Amino acid sequence: MKAGEKILKIDTSASRLELEKIEDQLAKKVNEQRQLRINLEKSLSDLHGQIERQKLDADRKMSALCSSRRSSPPRKTAAASV
Repeated sequence: MKAGEKILKIDTSASRLELEKIEDQLAKKVNEQRQLRINLEKSLSDLHGQIERQKLDADRKMSALCSSRRSSPPRKTAAASV
């Protein structure tokens, strides 16, 4: 044997295939996580929109109630007429 001469050749193809498989699985998990995040952000945005619509609806109803009270004469109650 001479110095620097190869004495053993190791087959790394199985290890490389396993690494590629693991990298593919990791990429799949990352994509799944991104999709979940997008779905959660959309759901959160939808909920914020619903809350804002309900607030506006409540404000509109309160405004209508206040307006109708201002334009209606006061009602007499049974206790007040006694």
